[in-house]
Amino acid sequence: MWEEISGVVQGQDGWGYSGRVKNTCEEHKCSLRITDLRESDADQYQFRIITKSNKYFGQTGVKLYIRDPEVVVRRENSGLQLECLSRCPVPTSYIWFKNGRRVEHENSQYYSPGLLHTDRYSCALRGNEEFSSPSVYAPEFPSVSVNTSTEIEEGSSVTLTCSSDANPAANYTWYKKNGTLHLHLSSSEAQIVFSSTKSSDSGEYYCDAENELGRSTSKHISIKVQGLRFKVPEKHPPYLFDKSASTMNIIRLTLSVVMLIPLLLLTLWSRKKKTLSFTSEPSERVEMIELDSGLEFKNVSAVIAARTEDAEEQESMV
Repeated sequence: MWEEISGVVQGQDGWGYSGRVKNTCEEHKCSLRITDLRESDADQYQFRIITKSNKYFGQTGVKLYIRDPEVVVRRENSGLQLECLSRCPVPTSYIWFKNGRRVEHENSQYYSPGLLHTDRYSCALRGNEEFSSPSVYAPEFPSVSVNTSTEIEEGSSVTLTCSSDANPAANYTWYKKNGTLHLHLSSSEAQIVFSSTKSSDSGEYYCDAENELGRSTSKHISIKVQGLRFKVPEKHPPYLFDKSASTMNIIRLTLSVVMLIPLLLLTLWSRKKKTLSFTSEPSERVEMIELDSGLEFKNVSAVIAARTEDAEEQESMV
């Protein structure tokens, strides 16, 4: 019986081998076959013989390494070279894929392609084509993002991020466009951080993403740093207009004007009567009436009415 260090290799779901393992013993030779190999199958395996009286184990067993092949990219004087790297110690031939399609007549561990930015390359061991390596490719078109608005207040913190899908991972280079000048910034990280922005930080920024397979350049993003805005505090709260109070004030003003109109008309009428009186009897003696605070007024309206009748009689005679 074959045995994994962490447990017995049996066709049981609990160990994840169900339907994938087969023990074969013929002519005192036993073998273990594992299909649909997984990374979790990597371990050390031993063979155990169980008799009626005892159990026997192998001395060291065998170590199973599981690793998908990978493509290593190298740039040499002669150009670009790809290597299909595998830990499998058994000599084998290789298969190369370009954009998912097999490259004919290429079975060496090394491959030198004519590379385009859109090309993706992978490899596999012959006989295990379904277990191909991850693809390697040049950086895709990078994008630049900002963690805040592009209009920034002076003194605030801003982070610009350059992102691109690439394998191997891309290295980044930042540039700032100032008129016709393209300034190379010291940062080589995917992010560039301005902890306290200044007006001189305004401008257009872009980045390059580059690996051994190629380079791509992003579009520009414009950043504008504005000066600090000072707000003068109000000493008094703004006047709040009360609609009802305003209406009452208008009503009071209207009543005051209405009450003054009769008084004004009475004053004008009195002055007109006096003028008529002086023009009709210029030589007539004007009676002066002294008002004493102690006198008692009696029928003042009768006196005024009598004088009015005399004035009208005189007018009719004329």
